[in-house]
Amino acid sequence: MGQVHWSEPALDDLKDIVSFVARDSPAYAVKLANRIIKAPRRLAVSPRLGSIMPELRQDIVPEFWGWPHRIIYLVRDRDCHILAVVHTSRDLSGFPPLKSQSGNSRLENACDACKEQDR
Repeated sequence: MGQVHWSEPALDDLKDIVSFVARDSPAYAVKLANRIIKAPRRLAVSPRLGSIMPELRQDIVPEFWGWPHRIIYLVRDRDCHILAVVHTSRDLSGFPPLKSQSGNSRLENACDACKEQDR
């Protein structure tokens, strides 16, 4: 069984989503956060459970649906690295520019993090 790792940008996405929803409904924001956090746990057992992002058209970055959010991740060996959490209404045809603050794509950062973990 593998592990699920959350990247800093994905955690930032989660924080932003919860903060936005909490403005109208703090109780629902907590429920939504729990649902998003729990959804990818299944990936530890079945890392290929998600589907390929149609916008990317490459099989290296699948997505998993935590309705109404897409959880985008990278599979490395048996582990899954959560790259981003985005609302289903967002247009991701330009993925990745899911850019981090440093300007690198989240995919590049996640690959670098995987390389560091392998050492």
